[in-house]
Amino acid sequence: MRTLFHPFLHEDEKLAAERNHLTARQAGELAKAAGAAKLAPFHFSPRYEGRHEALVEEAAQAFGFQLGRSTSCTAATAGFSTG
Repeated sequence: MRTLFHPFLHEDEKLAAERNHLTARQAGELAKAAGAAKLAPFHFSPRYEGRHEALVEEAAQAFGFQLGRSTSCTAATAGFSTG
């Protein structure tokens, strides 16, 4: 099991790079390129309090998974797969 931390939204890409972190989008893209079977976003920065769903959605889209209306942030953070 490999773990990627991605506490930044892509809109904060410059700040993420300055702190040697990935954005949620970058984490999703990297997981997809690596052929990961599952992506489970976690470790949400307090800076995104109330915006966790944006982090999950950004990672999911980059990974190739579309969250449906019935998919909650809690369910999505349990992990999702493309297959």
